[in-house]
Amino acid sequence: MEGNLDKIVPYGPVVHPTEAQFRDFKKYVYGLAKNPEVVRCGAVKVVPPKSFRFQTPKIQELLKTLTIPHPLEQQIQTGRGFYDLRLTSKKALGCSEYKKKVDEDSKAIKGLSPQQIEHQVA
Repeated sequence: MEGNLDKIVPYGPVVHPTEAQFRDFKKYVYGLAKNPEVVRCGAVKVVPPKSFRFQTPKIQELLKTLTIPHPLEQQIQTGRGFYDLRLTSKKALGCSEYKKKVDEDSKAIKGLSPQQIEHQVA
């Protein structure tokens, strides 16, 4: 069965737009929606032109203005064979504040095994 997966699940088409096509990406994507192969698969992989450069500064500026309106905190309790997961809604949080929290958590658990992390949280 595994070897025949590509016959069961069709791969989506891969497209390579020109620089001119890529400039108006929205128009290009809407044009792809008329392609019967794309419609059949429901997905397409778009490979940008070699000259394309991801515009990180614009994204960094955008992240400063975005807010997560209702971030969820996971609270996990275990005991006697039961596992309880509760999601608690917290106050709104800016993306930069969220990133700072994630980075702090990542530093706190760096190099620890899953068992050590569970013990640390418990």
